[in-house]
Amino acid sequence: SAELQEVVDAIRTLQDSLARERDRAVTAYRALEQSAVLAVHVRSELADEIGDPPPGWAVGSALVPADGVVVGDCFDMGLLDQHHLYVVMVDVTGHGPGAALDALKSKSQLRAALRSRVSPGGALDWLSREIRKDARADLLTAVVAVVDVDTGLCQYANAGHPAPYLTDGVETIALRQTGPLLGAFDASWRTETVTIGPGWTLLLHTDGVTEALGDERQRFGDRRFVDVLRHADVSDPKGLVGQVLARVDAFQVGTRTDDITLVALHRSDGTVSGLDASAMDTVSS
Repeated sequence: SAELQEVVDAIRTLQDSLARERDRAVTAYRALEQSAVLAVHVRSELADEIGDPPPGWAVGSALVPADGVVVGDCFDMGLLDQHHLYVVMVDVTGHGPGAALDALKSKSQLRAALRSRVSPGGALDWLSREIRKDARADLLTAVVAVVDVDTGLCQYANAGHPAPYLTDGVETIALRQTGPLLGAFDASWRTETVTIGPGWTLLLHTDGVTEALGDERQRFGDRRFVDVLRHADVSDPKGLVGQVLARVDAFQVGTRTDDITLVALHRSDGTVSGLDASAMDTVSS
């Protein structure tokens, strides 16, 4: 009947309208994802462009996002003044546009704190207070380091992040955490001091490296990572980063489920200076 046809037509019209609204929502969501990805990539690429590194130093970096996931990793590197450079690395526990934006925000806040001459541990203290004001913020891990480019003196703080490594290609030393991850509860973070000796490289990474899964669901792990460092040319930080990525790619099977971020900072050979071992753990073979 005519009335039944009107009902059918009305239902079809409603379905078409809902489908259009759904398509617009999906398009908007994908646009947000792409914007977040672009922002992270652009900022991370710019972070490595600090101009010519200070005399006697070289840098290398990489950010490889998980397959089909908006990145929650980011890093920053730059000069505080002619004698000091800083490195920041952040890994947000969540995924998606929100995690990416949290990562960018946290990185910017840490950089601002360091430029205000706050210590690495103090910068994490301040960021923790800011995160806890936002009930929607994800948990995150972070490493903050400030390096005196004249002496190699490195002040750093580590908030639940995988231990950075100091390596000369023979000996490899892990820098321990100085406090818990950020956002879970009130805490404070110590600032530790080490020296990057001539011929040594400081390598920061996120857990996407060590947690990559092989064909028997085993993790890449710290031992394989350290083995790469002991057989690589650590005097070439860009090449070192490339070798780590190549080994992880060769080991991993299936879809990459976590971001991988690496930053390597190398001090060229010169007058030998010792390492302050009080804040470091030597990695055994």
